[in-house]
Amino acid sequence: MVVTQRECLSIQWRRLCVIVCTIAACVSLTSLLPIYAADPTGGAAPYKLNEIAVPQNLLTLIEQVLSGPKHAAAALEYQIAAANTQATLGDLQPQLALSVQSRAYAPFSDSAADTKVGLIAGPGLILTLPTGQGQTQITVGAAARTGYSSVFGAQANITTQIPLLAGPDTRQASAKQALSSAQAEYLRKQRQLVLDAVKAYYAVQAAEQELTLTEQLYQLASLAYTLGDEQFQRGTLSSTELYLLRQAMNSATDQHRTALFDLEKAKADLQSLVGGVTISIADASDLSERLLQVDAPADLTADVWVALALERRDDLHLAQEAEALAKLKLESIEAKAGKEINLVAGATWPNKVTETSVDFRTDVQIGVQATFHLADPARRQNVVAAQAGYEKARLHTQELQQQIAREIATALFRVQEIEQTLAQAQMHLEQLETNLAVVRERLAQGLAVAQDAAEQELNVAQQVGRIRQLAGERVIAYLTLWHAAGLDAVALQIPAF
Repeated sequence: MVVTQRECLSIQWRRLCVIVCTIAACVSLTSLLPIYAADPTGGAAPYKLNEIAVPQNLLTLIEQVLSGPKHAAAALEYQIAAANTQATLGDLQPQLALSVQSRAYAPFSDSAADTKVGLIAGPGLILTLPTGQGQTQITVGAAARTGYSSVFGAQANITTQIPLLAGPDTRQASAKQALSSAQAEYLRKQRQLVLDAVKAYYAVQAAEQELTLTEQLYQLASLAYTLGDEQFQRGTLSSTELYLLRQAMNSATDQHRTALFDLEKAKADLQSLVGGVTISIADASDLSERLLQVDAPADLTADVWVALALERRDDLHLAQEAEALAKLKLESIEAKAGKEINLVAGATWPNKVTETSVDFRTDVQIGVQATFHLADPARRQNVVAAQAGYEKARLHTQELQQQIAREIATALFRVQEIEQTLAQAQMHLEQLETNLAVVRERLAQGLAVAQDAAEQELNVAQQVGRIRQLAGERVIAYLTLWHAAGLDAVALQIPAF
């Protein structure tokens, strides 16, 4: 069968149209394609789990984010929580207060003729001391008086009330547990900011790469349409084929606009992390790298990673503290559910002061005050609630231990998977670069067309973008593993409480 020249050109342009449309679809779906790797659990890992090399400008960005507005907001929230805790603890510390009084008086005697009007004014000191679960208060006062036989008077008294058989005191433990909770939340927010910085950094690079790809795609589609229009004018290309080429060029234009928008959005998201600081993200391959390391051996097994996490995780320590506190509260509520017994004591000197005399004897009182709650449903329900609260705290601690083991296993698998996937992607890039070199050599010899070289160049560019995406996922995978173990990179100087 003889094929005419027109049929040959028609076949060639059909092929070109398919190439352009296929490449356009690949560019738009690059970030959505899943990446599968072989089972990474077998074999020894040729990499260290306690360190990873990152671009220097990424590390600089993380440092800027950790001193940016979002970190400042997290630090303020922690300072507020710490201040509230100190205020609560302050109620359990000795307190000294100064009071000043000024009042008029009108004492009445048996005879209306003896009625006098006078004035008392003077300072007083009040010292409050925490005693057990109660408190002791010492008051010393002095005053100038009119209408008394003595124009100056002084009086001191001491009162104390101490609960007996009331179970453990949980006030300090509760305040310290609240502070530990605030510290854990502050640490969690710092780690999340680090992850956000890494994601924003590589999002900008991915958007820049996507913009470059769409520009190349538009150039290829535009060239194809120009050549196709020339063929259409000579009558060697159908209107349908020309329409498909025009449609591919319009699609490339739309993708370029979308890529521009995505890049601006990625830059805005990155800028929001650092506030008003001017930042610049360059190609990571053109910059020096720096190691991020954690204080852990490089060759830990999964079991050792879990043991390390159980030792270092702040949220687990917090859960254990909450469990211990819930147990103390239960004991305290049970001890006071049916009765309340208090030791009550006091002393006053002088015993009595009137407008005409002063009794300098000391009045001392001491005794035990007991209250038995014979019918109080609310107290019984408080015991039930405290028992449920303790059981909930105990189960939460056990569940968190199991969750930590799962997080470590998942994070280790992800690190191993991303390392193998990245290695495979690098090998694929080398193959694509070899193919491109072959096509360029054939093009120089006149054995290929320019569209073949453009197609291979786009394939290489797409694979480079994919590798950069994997590089970002690799950093996130390592950070996720470290955070799951309660570790932070030494270079980031995240405070450990």
